[in-house]
Amino acid sequence: INKAYASRKQMAKEVQLAVEMFNKKPKKGIAHLIDKGLVKETPEAVAAFLWAHNENLSKTQIGEYIGGEDEWPISIMHSFVDQMNFAGMD
Repeated sequence: INKAYASRKQMAKEVQLAVEMFNKKPKKGIAHLIDKGLVKETPEAVAAFLWAHNENLSKTQIGEYIGGEDEWPISIMHSFVDQMNFAGMD
């Protein structure tokens, strides 16, 4: 149990560090998550992270990150929007 706890605690520290990095330099924060194996290098996984941690992430930085013109941020944006629930908004 100690190893599992230590592992979860270390993972939480890495996620917190990535959030702080993202809020300053989004690309570095995401790269950190991928390098540490906390997020797969797929648009869906990155979007899931952004969605799951959006309360702690800078909304401006999220917009800057997924608002790029390259294929990678656009695919993340599509995955991010796919996670939103628009039911009952008419």
